[in-house]
Amino acid sequence: EATSHRQYPLYNIYTHVRRQMGFYVWNIAFVMLLIMSLSFTAFSVPPNKPWSRLNVSISLLLTSVAFKIVVTHSLPKISYLTLLDKYVLFCMVFQCLMVTQNALASLFIGGDARHFDNISKAFMATVAVFAHLLFGGYVWITTRTITKLLERADDEYMHLCKKIDEFYHETNGILAVSGFTYEDARSAYDPGKNGVKPQTQLLPKKTADWYSTV
Repeated sequence: EATSHRQYPLYNIYTHVRRQMGFYVWNIAFVMLLIMSLSFTAFSVPPNKPWSRLNVSISLLLTSVAFKIVVTHSLPKISYLTLLDKYVLFCMVFQCLMVTQNALASLFIGGDARHFDNISKAFMATVAVFAHLLFGGYVWITTRTITKLLERADDEYMHLCKKIDEFYHETNGILAVSGFTYEDARSAYDPGKNGVKPQTQLLPKKTADWYSTV
């Protein structure tokens, strides 16, 4: 606050921003999708060789963990989970389920092991497809919602700029841009409104003389 007890204009500035998600989609989400998809290659190993299957699955899981540690430096450090964080965690949980399946497949013998593999492949593929459809739909809806909100904010801003410009031209430029309160501007623009007396001392001399004769 000023020691002169004068009133000064107060400006409230709002900024609408949106992160460009193309970088994160292609460099993080797409890479995680490829690593997760490679988990199905473990089914190419016969079920009677669980150590070979686990070698493939665990190697891919460790690759995902290492990749997440690397990309963490490119992500904002916030206290909540973003949609990208949830997707990366889903891929890692999916790979953990694949490791568990490979371990359980060693408990079956002969035809039972192949039958268990077929059921597991169908189930895991269904989960992967459904989850990606769900993520894709959610991202599409969220993107459209944010776009509409930003467009609405832009429209409101342009409307406000138009009203300010109209007010400036209606006052014929008699007011200075800074140093006026709302009451000062209103009294100079419409001196008879709500009983407000014209602030002639704030206006140019010719304009003040004109107000004094009214």
